[in-house]
Amino acid sequence: MASKNLLTLGALLSGSALVLCGLVVPSHAETRAYWRFEDGAPGEYAAIGKKVGADSTGQNPLSVANRETRPFYNGDVPLSTVPQTDTPNRVAIQLYYAGDFFTSDAPINTFDFGTKGSNAWTVELSFKITSLDGVSRLFGRDGVTPDVDTRGPLQILVNGTGDKFDVRAEILDGSNTFRDVASPANYSLGKWYNLAATGDNSTLKLYIDALDGKGYQLVAQKAIQGALNSTTGDVFSLGRGFNRNPTDWTGGLLDEVRVSDQALSPSEFLFAKPGGGTVTAPPTAPFVAPRPIKIFSGADPHAAYYQGKYWLYITGQNDIGPKNPVLYAFSSPDLKNWTKGAQPILQFKDIPWIYTDGQDWHGGWAPASAEKDGKYYYYYSVGPQTGTAPSRLGVAIGTSPAGPFKDSGKALFTGGNGFEAIDPMVFHDPKSDNYYLYAGGSAGSKLRVWEMAPDMVNLAREIPVETPSQFTEGAFMHYANGQYYLSYSHGGWNNPTYSVHYATSQSPTGPWQYRGPILQSDMTRKGPGHHSFVEDPRTGQWYIVYHRWQSPDGGNPFKAPGGRSLDIQPITYDITGAIVPIAMSDEGIPNWLNPPQTK
Repeated sequence: MASKNLLTLGALLSGSALVLCGLVVPSHAETRAYWRFEDGAPGEYAAIGKKVGADSTGQNPLSVANRETRPFYNGDVPLSTVPQTDTPNRVAIQLYYAGDFFTSDAPINTFDFGTKGSNAWTVELSFKITSLDGVSRLFGRDGVTPDVDTRGPLQILVNGTGDKFDVRAEILDGSNTFRDVASPANYSLGKWYNLAATGDNSTLKLYIDALDGKGYQLVAQKAIQGALNSTTGDVFSLGRGFNRNPTDWTGGLLDEVRVSDQALSPSEFLFAKPGGGTVTAPPTAPFVAPRPIKIFSGADPHAAYYQGKYWLYITGQNDIGPKNPVLYAFSSPDLKNWTKGAQPILQFKDIPWIYTDGQDWHGGWAPASAEKDGKYYYYYSVGPQTGTAPSRLGVAIGTSPAGPFKDSGKALFTGGNGFEAIDPMVFHDPKSDNYYLYAGGSAGSKLRVWEMAPDMVNLAREIPVETPSQFTEGAFMHYANGQYYLSYSHGGWNNPTYSVHYATSQSPTGPWQYRGPILQSDMTRKGPGHHSFVEDPRTGQWYIVYHRWQSPDGGNPFKAPGGRSLDIQPITYDITGAIVPIAMSDEGIPNWLNPPQTK
């Protein structure tokens, strides 16, 4: 049932109105929609297919336009209890650009908040912005309105760069005139705020509660002519812009979104205590937005820490030719300053078995490395993948992570029967001391796992495993927080659907519990994927290394400026062990088109 804020007009019936001196006074303020996002657990998608559950009134289901960029649940909330209703608050919704909700076929779409309807409204929501690049729209109503450009009749947004922003409410009022109010630009990334915007026949108001013990503060107001343009039948949206051409997506979290059909007073807002009083956010550590370390052009990075240095083995920045791909290693003492090895670590011309398939062209990509008993093993993929010449995996051995590596003399594994032998990754299980090979994906999207033989150049046995949800290719395994994290790429490697997802298990071979996305495309940064994780053994900090490309229009990596580039960002685990999804950024990054030094 819809919640109601009753006026002190006890004789009025629910839903009726009283006429006093020609003024129509609604009998109560009714909640037209209230999305609490309490149906899921942290890390889960907020949709099955394209639908999300109804709101707390049992109506107004939300939909997602793109299944690949669905928002998901996060255990980070403004307060654990909503003061006005004294109800628990467990989870919020996480948005990473290109992911949003809209009210398809919902009752709220047909409600008129304009002069022929309630002629008043209140929008309340809690928000935390974690990444910002100009305008991010938190909530709005779509609708093509006359004599105005493509501006929806109601928008709640933030605007800024760096780590400071202002908060705004924009409307088309009853006279179809654009009106907006804006707060001072003194709000910060990484902090929860409670917002309330109200409109009635004469005034548009914006309130912000910074959870600092001061309660809701009126930060801006403006005279208007009618609460809202009388546009009905158009959808409401959460986490994006408006009008059938979504834009200005939100990077951050939303929670407790309520829409009422009257202009509520501050004492009636969700995070105001009944009977007066204010609330204060629990103490938290200062928020520091993770800053990526952008390295250089390349793709499919495998990162490792050997002999007091970080090492990268990649696709690209190699002398790739049709007859003799030549592969290199890269090293760094600090993840920032990288040196390309002076000599190749492997050349295909030295490996006769590669050319036994009769193909004119061969590609070398998606390498990985492992160390055992002072020796280093370099695993790599050999293309092409055709109906008559399936892809293969190779392995070479060296005495230094810098190479050179000498091939074992035969393919480690040859694909076929619908399985692509690509993207090898070898994981050392710290609990059993076994080594496991993970490989496969792409067209067949099938994951296979083997236990390695003691010599690391042969397979001891295959272990049947299920292919985890959303798996496409590029599997990577690491162990942390007492559990196994299997992460992998999802989507098409050459389009913006490419992304990183993960599952967890109490075993290196499953069964897997799907946990959600870690990295997804945003407005300008596309196709983050084919990654690896590396731990700094000195600090215990984990990092993710991945590739992406820059393009405001999507496209593919080979048409983007600079092609694919490598990036490193620190990762965070929440209290449940879930990996906190990453918002990509360009701040403070050196020119990533500069090639690394050559020793």
